[in-house]
Amino acid sequence: MMYLISQLWVWMVLALILGLIVGWLTCARAPTRWWSGWIPWGTAAFLVGLAVAILKLLPNRAGYLLDTALLLFGFYIVGCCIGCLIKQWLAGGEAVAAAAPVVAAASAGAGAPVAAAKPVAAAAPVATPAPRPVPAAVEPAPAEPDYGPEPQVDVPAGLPGKRPRGYAAPIGGKEDDLKRIRGIGRQNEGRLHALGIWHFSQVAAWVRDEIDWVGGYLAFPGRIDREDWVGQAKVLASGAETEFSRRVDKGEVATSKDSGNKGADNVADLSAIPNAAPRPKS
Repeated sequence: MMYLISQLWVWMVLALILGLIVGWLTCARAPTRWWSGWIPWGTAAFLVGLAVAILKLLPNRAGYLLDTALLLFGFYIVGCCIGCLIKQWLAGGEAVAAAAPVVAAASAGAGAPVAAAKPVAAAAPVATPAPRPVPAAVEPAPAEPDYGPEPQVDVPAGLPGKRPRGYAAPIGGKEDDLKRIRGIGRQNEGRLHALGIWHFSQVAAWVRDEIDWVGGYLAFPGRIDREDWVGQAKVLASGAETEFSRRVDKGEVATSKDSGNKGADNVADLSAIPNAAPRPKS
């Protein structure tokens, strides 16, 4: 055996180093059961080989090779065990170092007196909602001046929509020149006066049902929309002008010319028109 050691010491050192590396790389940080993995089988094979070598069951060169293998394998196993133990020892030291502050903190917490509880701040007083101000009495809107009953006209049966509000006389005794709306000539202005329509503001306030009613009553449904009477009336009621109204003011529209008298004097003679209102008396 001593002869083998003297001849193979370099290989034994290499086997030991190899075992250290393998043991370090393959060993877990936490301690494991030694009988798991390949260790039992390697140990059994080593013991069997050792028994064969002691009993000299293999002669000559075979016995020499067996002794060499057992020697190198033994150093390899020792290196694996040392590498694994070193790794577990270092891992255990790190775990202890990491746990030390936690243990110290727990010990300090157990022995330290309980800190006095901070006084709870007094609850802020609940703000009492200010009483809601009593709304001032809303003054009723001034009643619309009474300009007398609507003029009576004969309305054809089945006329769609509803009749717009009309007045027996113009507000303030002065009516607007409805002929400044494109599509309203002398006769249409007279028929509107007969319905009690005297002002741009009245036409501008017409809604869908009233537009349909007036269109049906004047026997040209859809024309009010096509010529945009309501839109023109809104512009004129605001005091502005339209291109057509400027032409009327210049006397360039023949159908919008009259003698200068308006109101009842400008109401067309509707006696020949079926279902039309009679001419108001001046």
